[in-house]
Amino acid sequence: MPDTSGGILGRLGNRFRGSRGDGKPRYLRVPLAAAGVVAILFFLRLGFFQTLELKLLDEHFRLRGRRVAAIPVRIVAIDDGSLEKVGRWPWPRATLARLISTVSAAGARVIGLDVILAEPEQSTEQRLADELLQRYQTLGVARSGEPAIRFERELRDLRERVDPDRTLAIAIQQAPVVMAAYFSLEPGGQVGPDPSTSLPRFGFIRLRGRGQGSLLLPTATKVTEPLPALATAARKLGHVNILPDPDGTVRRETLAVAYREKFYASLALQTARVALGVPDDQLVLDLQGGVQVGPVTIPTDVEGRMLLNFAGPEKSFPHYPAADVLSGAVPLAAFKDAIVFIGATATGIFDLRVTPYSAVFPGVEIHANTVENILARHFLQRPAWVEVTVFALILLLPVGLGRILVRLRPLSGGLLAAGLLVGLFGMAQGLFVWAGVWFPVFYPMVAVAGTYIPITIHRALTEERQRLFIKRAFQQYVPEGVVSRILADPSMLRFGGERKELTVLFSDVRAFTTYSERHEAERVVEILHEYLTRMVDAVFRNEGTLDKFVGDAVMAVFGAPVPQPDHAVRACRTAVAMMGELRELERKWREEGKEPFRMGIGVNTGEVIVGNLGSDQRFDYTVIGDPVNLAARLEGLNKDFPEASGIIISEFTYDLAKAEIEARPLGEVKVKGKDKPVTVYELVGLKAS
Repeated sequence: MPDTSGGILGRLGNRFRGSRGDGKPRYLRVPLAAAGVVAILFFLRLGFFQTLELKLLDEHFRLRGRRVAAIPVRIVAIDDGSLEKVGRWPWPRATLARLISTVSAAGARVIGLDVILAEPEQSTEQRLADELLQRYQTLGVARSGEPAIRFERELRDLRERVDPDRTLAIAIQQAPVVMAAYFSLEPGGQVGPDPSTSLPRFGFIRLRGRGQGSLLLPTATKVTEPLPALATAARKLGHVNILPDPDGTVRRETLAVAYREKFYASLALQTARVALGVPDDQLVLDLQGGVQVGPVTIPTDVEGRMLLNFAGPEKSFPHYPAADVLSGAVPLAAFKDAIVFIGATATGIFDLRVTPYSAVFPGVEIHANTVENILARHFLQRPAWVEVTVFALILLLPVGLGRILVRLRPLSGGLLAAGLLVGLFGMAQGLFVWAGVWFPVFYPMVAVAGTYIPITIHRALTEERQRLFIKRAFQQYVPEGVVSRILADPSMLRFGGERKELTVLFSDVRAFTTYSERHEAERVVEILHEYLTRMVDAVFRNEGTLDKFVGDAVMAVFGAPVPQPDHAVRACRTAVAMMGELRELERKWREEGKEPFRMGIGVNTGEVIVGNLGSDQRFDYTVIGDPVNLAARLEGLNKDFPEASGIIISEFTYDLAKAEIEARPLGEVKVKGKDKPVTVYELVGLKAS
């Protein structure tokens, strides 16, 4: 029968480990491509990916939770409860004046009034005084002498005394108050008129490095400022423009707004400046990335925005209801030497923002966070070295991971990739919590995922299919259990051989040429197929490896590729089983009117070379060496012992298996190719277990 193996074992092993010349895995293209694509995305800064990067920053905040504020910042909240007690918004100016006076009298360091008071308020008394003045002038009484003129003056003094705005202005003037203004930042809008005399109360930010960089600052077209009397009474003005990121979440404080070629500070920045006692001329905006407030340098981006290091969810700073402050229910000591913001937290006033912690975060508490960051220097930074490191990780991680993944199973590779992702995020979380550094790991994480997923998919579509092919094809030569162990350790099929002690079995049909001449070829093929199937089954039951068919001869190996300490016993069991199968076939063939035939088996144990052997063009998994030749010679000796069992084993096999077999010595024989005689045995059967 022709050799049907065709070097299949060798080619399967070759296919499993990669073709010749694959020293550099083709998978290396995947990490290189992943690194290139992610690097391009990193520089393009596409909005969608930037948003995802910001979402990871939000997770840093949520995982860290609340931290202790280092500066006493308090919030007097115009909340829902206060609206129920005091009345609907807006409150009378006299009420606000009393609120400011109460907080100031308690020893507040600075009061930030997060309320825009751009419209005047007219009291009932003021309206009555106006009506009297109008009638007085209409009647012409004012021209009737000095008493009438004095009366008109008294009316005007009365009108001024009952002016609510004047009452509030006096309270503001007597307290360290920074007031709020608002800029319209709608692009393409028409620029409003020249600033009023109160606008300079902002205290312009001096610009360092002025030029094209200033075009990046938010530019206003209009301004809504407090009433001149109120603005003049305040220590300073500050804008309350809070600009969210593209996803609608507030993560930054806009420290400066450009308006009519001047630059105006935010309410929080002005509050911090007043608290530090820094003069106006020491408030400097550096377009290279910072705002100087006296001794404090605030890190910013080129748009003059500061990353907020939130102290935590809402009410991380103490909130005191305004109604309780007015009623005296709040101890005045709560505001001693504190930075106090007065602002709305009631849902109906709509000064609520989306932050990493909440979708209904009070705007006034954003100002509180900003001031605490500045005064305590609790800045969240993204220094230049971070960008360099992130870019290096984008390039290096895929290449390193790709080289490792090709050596791991998909599950192990998945655990490694997941561990890398967790490690990257954990490192970023540590820098965030302990160093105040925002280390954006989104792009490195994308690089890791972009390496693992394509490689895994490719392996699933190719290597796993190859594994299935190998399994199906290899099972023709070794049992399924052996196949599984080979697939688990492909190194068993590496090219080249190793010296190893094995047991080799040869079986052959006696006088098969004569048998073939007496029968039709179709009948010979049919009976030979049935015979060889039974023989291979016997080999596989004992986990032997079918090395090859040589015509009607069968060569099997025990102890490789999977190590088997009892390889000699397994070979003997297989030989006995093969003889048993042949006897069953003989009975079956006689019943079918077919002529049976006899078989001889030779078994020998010795040290051989085993492995993928052959040429570069064709090689096979086989064994070579003198013990292989001796096994073949022992099979041929069966014709000299026609009365024996048909199984002859060498003394080397007998020594290893004698505890489990029944054997009868046949004496010493000198086989062809051997100078020294070999003691041989007839294998009679197996000992009862």
